[in-house]
Amino acid sequence: MSGRKAETLRRPHARNSSRARTPLFLVASSLLLAASPVGCGSKTSAEQPRVSSSTTSRAARSMLALRDSFSLATLRAPEKRAAMKEAFVTFERAYPEDPQVPLARVYLAFIALADTDLAHAKTYLDLLEPQPRGWVRDFSLIASARYLRLQGNPTRALELLRPLRGKFVDRQALSLFLEEVAVSALGAGDEPFAIERISEWIAYAAPEEQDDVRARVDGLLSSFHVDALEVALGNIRKGKFQTSQDLARMITERLAVISVETNDIRLARWLAEAEVRSETSEINARLHELASREQETVRGRTIGLLLSTGQVEIRDMAAEAARGVAWALGLPRNRLAAEQELRLVTRDDGGKIESTEAGLDELAGIGASVIIAAFDEPTADRAIAWAEKAHVAVITLALPKKIPAKLEYGFIAGEGIEPSIGLLVDALAKDGRTKIAPITDRAHIQAVGQAMTSRTDVTFFQPTACEAREDGQGLPREEWEKKGFRTWLLAGADRCARDMLRTLGTNSTHAFGLALDAIGPVTTAKGVRTFAVGAGSLPVVGTPPADIAEFSKSFGSTPDWTTALGRDAALLASRAIAALPTDESNVANVVIARRLKMRDALVSARSRLWTSDESGFTADHRIKRTLHVVSLSDDPAKKRR
Repeated sequence: MSGRKAETLRRPHARNSSRARTPLFLVASSLLLAASPVGCGSKTSAEQPRVSSSTTSRAARSMLALRDSFSLATLRAPEKRAAMKEAFVTFERAYPEDPQVPLARVYLAFIALADTDLAHAKTYLDLLEPQPRGWVRDFSLIASARYLRLQGNPTRALELLRPLRGKFVDRQALSLFLEEVAVSALGAGDEPFAIERISEWIAYAAPEEQDDVRARVDGLLSSFHVDALEVALGNIRKGKFQTSQDLARMITERLAVISVETNDIRLARWLAEAEVRSETSEINARLHELASREQETVRGRTIGLLLSTGQVEIRDMAAEAARGVAWALGLPRNRLAAEQELRLVTRDDGGKIESTEAGLDELAGIGASVIIAAFDEPTADRAIAWAEKAHVAVITLALPKKIPAKLEYGFIAGEGIEPSIGLLVDALAKDGRTKIAPITDRAHIQAVGQAMTSRTDVTFFQPTACEAREDGQGLPREEWEKKGFRTWLLAGADRCARDMLRTLGTNSTHAFGLALDAIGPVTTAKGVRTFAVGAGSLPVVGTPPADIAEFSKSFGSTPDWTTALGRDAALLASRAIAALPTDESNVANVVIARRLKMRDALVSARSRLWTSDESGFTADHRIKRTLHVVSLSDDPAKKRR
């Protein structure tokens, strides 16, 4: 504050001291200077903040009233946010030259971020640049970090927040800071640091905010990896990490729920040995049941198959895969099964992705040494993670998104969709089809969209979900016709492709491209141009190989991609499991040794595959494939492209 402004405010003291103190007190109360640090860090004299006060007592009173009425609860309630936004905008318009306008803009940025209105949040934050060193700038950096995190860059957000530790004593700002640094650390993968900040967040929460903070923390804990929570609880129990009873209780409750939901016997036993108790009696009963369950077992040459009865597309894929598995194992004819003393056991995850681990646990618990699972990317991620943790071989029929740098017990038979898209677009464009409408299941829409962004030689219709044909939205057939789209790229479940070909493949002016998941028995009108991405012996063109001809004779059609994947996975599993004894054991060392032997045998297992020209898994536990494009039209050449 300049000398002249200070003198102007002092003069009323001589006339009416009680009246004059009010504006000075309000102005002083509105300035939040940094004081004792939280955790670590301190400011040198060069870092002391510069805070500007309002030029008028009316502006000071207005800002103080706004700040007093603003709370974290405001950010959680849309109707309150709307009212507060209007109030801060009114302040900005009423006092456009007031030094506290930047502070109003920081609050407006927080409100916009709570509304997920990133464009307006960025506008307010941009208006703050350049901002002099001081509390307002530090406060604005919290909003900037939140903006970066919501933009998908939690690592940069965390870098922005780390230097701010120890710079806030105002509970409101401190709570916003601790929440943001915890969430950003979690998003950046620094879970131990996130736990520490959550501990501080709970400790420094104002009494009226504690319930809200606990609820927020409880929700955050569901995003932590179970290993990080186990380490945190272990450190709390050993006294290596001091925290509130609230956080210890919430971590305990979360671990108890995880152990029950995933049938994690080891975790249940660890919690029971530590005499950990959940606040929920039902959870306690399940924990006790899990902890007392018999030791793990390997039962002869048992292969597990985890099915899914979830959404229609996944259920159909599971049925197709099961058909391929049964064919490979000689079931129900029992030829190969009888010769090798094979046993197939199945479980169903009920269509719930969170039940993946529970289903895998059950299959391993009844003696399976290898398990075939996962028909979509999210389930494959969970199945691979479970395999590496449980030390049980798992073959996924879908390509996971998160693949560990080195696979030990996880094996991947599935193939990604992006290479198929590129090959199909090339083939269609070469055939003169430069206006393409993609149809895919919802799980693949984003991947299909990304695969097309780099193409400038082809015009794409917005990707349409296969499910639209059944969920009431309907297919945009009028728009396709109006805009001249007569070429469709089909990616996703084979059932969807068959429906689309039956519906749209009756017109000789139409053309189609089929990704791997969509290949299978194809029926279109004469003259309809159809291309398919293939690998190994699929799609079948001309005279099929003897083993596929035998399959076709039994089922009346050639195998689709998912059936072939199930067959290949089961065939390799049967070759590998032949190295195991036929008896049952629950001796810990024997169980470990047989699972290890199964893993090694699976790496070296070889057979003629339908989905690849190779004969088994590579050293990195993948099936190597060379993709090609096949013309399925009534073209005598019918050659690969």
